[in-house]
Amino acid sequence: MKKILILLTALICITNVETNAQDSLYLIGTITGESTEKQITNVKGIGDINGDGYDDFMVSSRTGKLVRDQGIVKLYLGASDGNLIPDITFHYPGADTLNYFGTASGIGDINNDSYDDFAITGLFADYSGYGKGKVFIYLGGSTIDTIPVKEFYEPLWIEDDFGYPTEAVGDINQDGYDDFIISSPYNWSNGRGYAYLFWGGDTISWARCDTISGDLFYPQSFANIGDINNDSFDDIAIGVIENPIYSDSGKVFIYYGGNQMNTQPDTIIINDSLSYDFGRIIKNAGDLNNDGIIDFFVLGGGYMSLYSGLYNHTSINVSLLGFGGFLNIEADLDINSDGYNDFVIGNTNYLRADSVWVGGIFIYLGSDVLDTVYNLKFEGETRGSEFSKIMSHSDINGDGYDELIVLSPSYPDFNNPKGKVYIYSYKRITDVKEGIKNTPNSFQLYQNYPNPFNPITKIKYAVPIVADALNASTTNILLKVYDVLGNEIATLVDGQKHPGIYEVELDGSNLSSGVYFYRLQVGNPSANSGRGYSETKKIILLK
Repeated sequence: MKKILILLTALICITNVETNAQDSLYLIGTITGESTEKQITNVKGIGDINGDGYDDFMVSSRTGKLVRDQGIVKLYLGASDGNLIPDITFHYPGADTLNYFGTASGIGDINNDSYDDFAITGLFADYSGYGKGKVFIYLGGSTIDTIPVKEFYEPLWIEDDFGYPTEAVGDINQDGYDDFIISSPYNWSNGRGYAYLFWGGDTISWARCDTISGDLFYPQSFANIGDINNDSFDDIAIGVIENPIYSDSGKVFIYYGGNQMNTQPDTIIINDSLSYDFGRIIKNAGDLNNDGIIDFFVLGGGYMSLYSGLYNHTSINVSLLGFGGFLNIEADLDINSDGYNDFVIGNTNYLRADSVWVGGIFIYLGSDVLDTVYNLKFEGETRGSEFSKIMSHSDINGDGYDELIVLSPSYPDFNNPKGKVYIYSYKRITDVKEGIKNTPNSFQLYQNYPNPFNPITKIKYAVPIVADALNASTTNILLKVYDVLGNEIATLVDGQKHPGIYEVELDGSNLSSGVYFYRLQVGNPSANSGRGYSETKKIILLK
């Protein structure tokens, strides 16, 4: 029987008095967008997709292009040194016009091969010129393929936001395969919202999908919330707003897991009027106080509701953490590796002491008794940078401490947004290798990716600080492409470069299939000054 819960609120105000603060969360690295045209737009932890024991994450950014290939997603594979050098770059797979890529999501191990899998949502314009969403599914493995194994979209709808969001929900029917949900929160064809629950298995298809919809059903968020009805199956919560334009009210629909799941909600949590936009974000919090019950958060407006099961509920006033702004929460992480789950609240409008809106994150460490006073606080760097708008976590160096990943998409300011990713760790790491704008130890030319390629490939190279540069801050770099006869085909780089890791693109659209070589040259390779360096690598173009 369906239950409707109207919850009266026990209100707890979170103060901004920092107690039990400790200098034990460190900024261990950053990733900064190259330019406004190449702004970083998203970041997401996706689990351990290559099975090496280190969690991985993905960073989305624009490319500056106006038609195709307007966005890219870079994969950062975890490593013991926590390096921040991207390993693989993903482009929109297909010939759809006006395509943009993309937003990554971890979706668990959907084919039960012991590797985590992931999805990337992209946008494209259909034949009528309207924007549509498309979700591409990628399987984890010892090697990662940039070609998806499946793609899903809804051809009947226009402007449907299909795939925003796409979320893992665990193994809801206990068949050994993780399941995931793709949302289509609204479309302009029939004005309805949809949630598509895809069941994991040896094959992933529309035939193995349950569709959830209804009147005034505009799904915004999803979460596995544990087994709240004690039937040994985990359950799902879906945050639903009732007005897709104003987002002024909402509900949380609870669906009980099982071998066969009902597409009608088993329980509905109704907003108690303390919060607008109720259900905009739902997060599994893990077991915050180790009482054996999975906790979960529902966020909306200036209030965050914490549920321990369905009937133990507390609302927390987070307005003191910043007036207005975009509220966010990251949960189900163990920052200090003490066995208790922790959570992080972010507000993009947090006011610094000098009354500048820089944004902030507020970290609450789990314990036997929930403490409503945050333990740690970090502020954004610059005004209007939207620090904390996007947060994720991932144990990228495999040390048992979850790293907190925070994005300021409008860094350094709203009128010149490049985007900046901040990575924090409770355990100090001293040898992190960062990406562009950071300092490698030596010159290096990396193998292009993909290789073989058609028609575009990426080439990375590293420029260190040169000890005898006589206070010069740049080094002259020459990167050229040659055919097998030694004829120069293209000059990719010819100029001064600051220390850092750089990536350039080689477009082989006008080249014939075959073997080519690319060569990085710095100064005079035969010189004794230490500034000379030369390296050549082979590439293969297959059309």
